Amino acid sequence: MSLKIALQPTVGRFRLNTSIPFRLSPLPITNILNTYAMTESLHSFIETWIKRISQPRPELDGLSLCPFAKKARWDFYLMSENQIDIKLCRKEVTIFAMLPTMSKSKLEAYVDKLNDLYPKYVFLPDHKDANTKIKGIATGNGKHNLILVQKRKKLQSARKVLNKQNYYKNLTETYKNKLFSY
Repeated sequence: MSLKIALQPTVGRFRLNTSIPFRLSPLPITNILNTYAMTESLHSFIETWIKRISQPRPELDGLSLCPFAKKARWDFYLMSENQIDIKLCRKEVTIFAMLPTMSKSKLEAYVDKLNDLYPKYVFLPDHKDANTKIKGIATGNGKHNLILVQKRKKLQSARKVLNKQNYYKNLTETYKNKLFSY
């Protein structure tokens, strides 16, 4: 049986869009609470990750891994399939948590497809097995398969600011080329 839920909590900044088959409890509230707990846990993990990548690092001359992450307004969606709806991208950053079984190559191929379909946006993959680092510091979340979405113009403006701050001198040429390919 497949259950589609749209859960909007009274606290927090996340939404759920899922159709994952699972066994239903005879008590509907149990299903809602279990789904809410799973989503709340992932939401908390993403908040912790954002705090980590927002911390100034001495290795980066006092800059953080992602200098704009702390102040960015973001939304979060849990996805059960590769069906990202661009209409959900209403904040500065929209984070889509994809299936945990999705391979790195499939995630990157899906991101390439989305970048071609929606040129006004930039879709960035963050696969749980990606080993992305800046000066030895892990940049990825390391636990979940995520797609981060931002409006292209806003991201390009932020990149110009970072360039003036010499942020990109901390990246290897390979990392920089990959980053700017999106």
